[in-house]
Amino acid sequence: MLAKEIVNALNLKDYTVRYNDALEIAEHVLNFFGYEDEIIENVLNRDDREVLYFLENLDFVEFNINSETVIKEILSKTVWEICTVQLKRKRILELVKQENEQYKENEVSKIYEKLPEGAWIR
Repeated sequence: MLAKEIVNALNLKDYTVRYNDALEIAEHVLNFFGYEDEIIENVLNRDDREVLYFLENLDFVEFNINSETVIKEILSKTVWEICTVQLKRKRILELVKQENEQYKENEVSKIYEKLPEGAWIR
């Protein structure tokens, strides 16, 4: 699903990408997330971040920065900023659902186009 939506999103932006290339990107990214929707960004290398920035531009992932207070000793507090990457599963599934509905509508209209003229006469 993600690969197909990558292809569709790039086509809307006047880019062309082969489905096999989009499938490789999708598999690569989904391997980070596994069954989760969010990962910590610091586990990624530079190339992986570039792929995720690319998907952020397509609105399929989102980077978030959260501040966490860590108490080191008795009176010492340190604020850490943790960057996470969130996979927008709901958005991707909505796009797939819209595309499926459009496909079904097109297929139904094609059925009527294929009927011979005699089918319309009573």
